[in-house]
Amino acid sequence: MTRITVAEGLDVYLAALRDGSALSAANRPYKPAAIDQYQRIADRTLKPKLGQHLLCDLQRHDIQRLVGTLRAERTGTGTIHATLDLLRAVYRDAIKRGEARTDPTSGAGSRPAKAA
Repeated sequence: MTRITVAEGLDVYLAALRDGSALSAANRPYKPAAIDQYQRIADRTLKPKLGQHLLCDLQRHDIQRLVGTLRAERTGTGTIHATLDLLRAVYRDAIKRGEARTDPTSGAGSRPAKAA
């Protein structure tokens, strides 16, 4: 298994969106506006907050902590969902390429982690 960071996984996936090799659930290329939104989410949220972590090391509690942070920053629900959607897609792609074994976004939802 290749050890790449979340930032590197985002870059690979966003490049696939731009060149049309990553398709939507409807089996169509993504529209430019959707790609632009994902690029903004990657640059403003995911890379600064999780980019340095290895894809294979991220766990569900890390995703739940991210959601909690975004809510504390008053990030809109739609943006939080889009952020999780992008991260899920990156993990689906990374799993296909053998760069991750599991998807920590699975079951993470968009609710913040509960305090112990």
